[in-house]
Amino acid sequence: MDLHRYAHPQTLVKVASKRRLNTLKMGEGGPAIVLMPGMGGSTLSWARVQDELSKLTTVISLDNAG
Repeated sequence: MDLHRYAHPQTLVKVASKRRLNTLKMGEGGPAIVLMPGMGGSTLSWARVQDELSKLTTVISLDNAG
């Protein structure tokens, strides 16, 4: 698992005129799985889970806007 990929923004998706949401997409295929952090977490919260699931299908983790 390469934790360095979580050290900086991956893909910033525009969600409002002045807001962007950081997402990390791994793997391919469907159905896609979306991992959402709770309690102040980030894409790093799902690092191990995302790494394993991405071997099976597309997995997208995101940072909560804030």
